[in-house]
Amino acid sequence: MRNKLLIVFIAALTVAILFTVPFCIYRSRYVSFAGTPIEMRKKNHPRLYLDEAGISLLRDAANGSHSNIWLRVRSFVDERIMDSPPVMLEGDFRPVGELIPYASLCYLVSGEEKYLQFAKRFMKAIAGQDHRGDDKDIEAAQLLYGLAVGYDWLYGDLTGEERDTIRNKLAVQAARMRRACGIRYAPLNNHKTVTLCSLGTAALALYPDVPGAKEWLKFVNGRMNAIMEYCGQDGYWSEGIGYWSYTVEYMLKYFVAADELIGSEFLKHPWLRNAVDCPLYLSLPRAAWQRDNMFLNFSDSPRFCWYGPQYHLYKLASISRRAEAQWLAGEIMQSGFDREEAGWLAMLWHDPGLKACPPGNMPGTKFFSDWDVAVMRSGWHSNETICSFICSPLGGHQMDNRRQLLYPGSGHCHPDANSFMIFGAG
Repeated sequence: MRNKLLIVFIAALTVAILFTVPFCIYRSRYVSFAGTPIEMRKKNHPRLYLDEAGISLLRDAANGSHSNIWLRVRSFVDERIMDSPPVMLEGDFRPVGELIPYASLCYLVSGEEKYLQFAKRFMKAIAGQDHRGDDKDIEAAQLLYGLAVGYDWLYGDLTGEERDTIRNKLAVQAARMRRACGIRYAPLNNHKTVTLCSLGTAALALYPDVPGAKEWLKFVNGRMNAIMEYCGQDGYWSEGIGYWSYTVEYMLKYFVAADELIGSEFLKHPWLRNAVDCPLYLSLPRAAWQRDNMFLNFSDSPRFCWYGPQYHLYKLASISRRAEAQWLAGEIMQSGFDREEAGWLAMLWHDPGLKACPPGNMPGTKFFSDWDVAVMRSGWHSNETICSFICSPLGGHQMDNRRQLLYPGSGHCHPDANSFMIFGAG
């Protein structure tokens, strides 16, 4: 019996070391808030992605450069305007949290009361009940994120009692998330990024009114800096294109706000600037697209993106100034094969000043050197052929240059070295 207990103890200690020690070296990268915008705006809301001036510009865009995007966002909410929040949060309740930013943005742009009441109805219902099941994983994380954005954007339209109730709920759920995501999941598992970035976004909305918010931000920045180093630089995600879309979504949701408010520099990381190459090179020729078959894919995900990816591509195109990414975003949006889980982000991230350009001048061969993924294609439009091959070592080549020998883990990565895919003649 003692031997069994000793084995269990050693195994638990090993897991704790594997998942936590690699992050310790990043304490020096923790943020200081002195002189940052969040200190100067700590009494002001909204602050996440938008302020009052930004809202005014967004209204102008809705009537001009972003009118088609605005029509889609508004229609998405109008189709659900009579929905009621669930009486009990159980199962996969991620869509519940996703509705709140949609409705809140519609209110900010249009000023129509029905959108405010819709958002409030969901926010108050969530704040009034405890979470069911696992309230420290991705379902709770997305709910935390959506509630935080609604709290920040609608702050001035909530009563004092409503603000207190929602803020208290956010504080409780953020504290639970903080305790869990310090030890749960390996760095290259999408769950790690989603939970950390949701916690960080909530902290940005709650600072300085909730005492723990500053520590949460320092914690999240330290962990996300480490994760970005594990990612390497080539923009490929080892879990596959579906998880690329999920991970990039939550990276961008936090990084955009954190870079602006606390002076982080996540958006400058080479991996993120090269991330557009993953969907660009793995996409099937445009004429061959079907709703559930748009990308080549290794690892554990389908041949489509669960999230977007048009709004991710809009932001990545803006960051990297890649006209081909702007083209792919527009083509996906026009195809109707996109997923609109956070389609409201296209209103914020589409840069109409960046001209879209088909990838005719891009090299037909791409080698993602960190993960040993090679792609060879004859084009992007109609009857072209694509061949891809993967042969990466455990953890990717980006681990070769690190003294830290602990494998970072990647939850949905397959042991698929020497696998290949061929898409032939359209």
